[in-house]
Amino acid sequence: MIGEHQLFQHHKDKMKFSHLAIVLSSLVISFDKPQIPTAFQEDFAGHHALSKAVFEAGYACIARDIKMSKHLDIASGTGFMAILQGLRSLAICGLAWLAIPCSSWIFLSRGSTKRSRLRPKGKRAYKKVRLANKIARRVVYLCHYIEKKGAYWCIENPTSSIIHMYRPMRELLDRPEIKEIRVNLGQFGAPSMNHVGINI
Repeated sequence: MIGEHQLFQHHKDKMKFSHLAIVLSSLVISFDKPQIPTAFQEDFAGHHALSKAVFEAGYACIARDIKMSKHLDIASGTGFMAILQGLRSLAICGLAWLAIPCSSWIFLSRGSTKRSRLRPKGKRAYKKVRLANKIARRVVYLCHYIEKKGAYWCIENPTSSIIHMYRPMRELLDRPEIKEIRVNLGQFGAPSMNHVGINI
């Protein structure tokens, strides 16, 4: 039987206890504050194109990106908890849009990540590969949380991406209720095609 010490040593997403205490204290305090329901939340938002459009349509929305604050880095314990706390305000039947950074997963990076369809996890000796895998796993955790809230999520990546073959992501996406939609972004002024996975 694995002991607590071994469990924390083997856990891939380790967080310092001092950081965890601060984050959890903030989270507990926030439960006493009323949450304004949001219909749409966008993570890895970039230029916030989607959330701007939703806002202009008259819906309450939130956009988050590491460019806005280093505290929104999902790979850090603080960033992950900040995003999780933000998702608490997502309304029932609301939509969370997760445009995971694709640079580690697309065809052009196969040589530097050693990812392939047979080995989607890539060469984990590389720090950037481990980081991308960690982000993918944490997005999967967020999607499960969103589903428990009675809301919907959408994961966006280019068609050449193999993120959907990475085991944690594959287990999330391979369920019958998940739908895949391909969008030709050329129709909207972009030179590429993206595919999105949506829970319906």
